[in-house]
Amino acid sequence: MKSKDELIGLQHSIADKAEIFDDFGDIKLVGGVDQGFIERDYVVSVAVTIGVGGDLVEKSVSVRELDFPYIPGLLAFREAPSAIDALSSLDRAPDIVLVDGSGIIHPRRAGMATHIGVELDLPTIGVTKNLLCGELVSEPNKVGDCTEIRLDGDLVGYCFLTKKACNPIYVSPGHRVSPKTAVEVVDNCLDGYKLPEPIRLADQLVGEEKNNYK
Repeated sequence: MKSKDELIGLQHSIADKAEIFDDFGDIKLVGGVDQGFIERDYVVSVAVTIGVGGDLVEKSVSVRELDFPYIPGLLAFREAPSAIDALSSLDRAPDIVLVDGSGIIHPRRAGMATHIGVELDLPTIGVTKNLLCGELVSEPNKVGDCTEIRLDGDLVGYCFLTKKACNPIYVSPGHRVSPKTAVEVVDNCLDGYKLPEPIRLADQLVGEEKNNYK
């Protein structure tokens, strides 16, 4: 395994390659990818695609033996290979992918969504339940509110209150998407739940896949 310094260097390289502006056409297929763990030995990733009407079009599953330790800030090296496998196995690549993980809301602006996006050269958006770094300009007050998250003065994403009586989610571009468009795409993928449908569905399917190994 590479040293921690080498891996951090790779993250800086990934961040340099990331395009934080809109670079995609019409969105007809939205992808979602999530991952979970079987005990401490395997990571399970499920990738889905959802059509314009919200119906599941396709799913793909990847199960890989874990060969990278848990190191905060370097989680993409542990989890992204399985997610990349699942996305690469889809018969048709999605036009944009929502990733359960950070995009550029990351100390080196190279979270899971950025890692996957640059590796596959796909437009990606990171969606998380916890703020990894950065500062909130203000707290969202009501459902539908989005408030800026800034890192070293730069806009890196939004805090988005998507459902009443729930904590907000944190949305950031991964690759080939701007911050504003990232939150607009997530908003368009909401269907009454806290999480956007592609990630919510992928999360459900990860749970089902994990049950198969009990």
